[in-house]
Amino acid sequence: MTDKTIKIDGDVVYLKSLKDIDKGEYFKRKPESKTIYTKGNYDRSEKKYQCDNENDISKCIYLKGDTVVSVGFTY
Repeated sequence: MTDKTIKIDGDVVYLKSLKDIDKGEYFKRKPESKTIYTKGNYDRSEKKYQCDNENDISKCIYLKGDTVVSVGFTY
């Protein structure tokens, strides 16, 4: 996927596939979202990446590698 760039509230935000960002990198599911996640390990049984919610350590979601997420915002 080619990276797309958008500008929101003065921040330049990049849209990338989840599989293309590094482990431990912060991302949002949508550019306007307030919830921030961290990319975790790949779970072979689920065939998805574990993504941890930064605001609530007991919450995590599993997303496919081709899911488009936004990175590059100011946290």
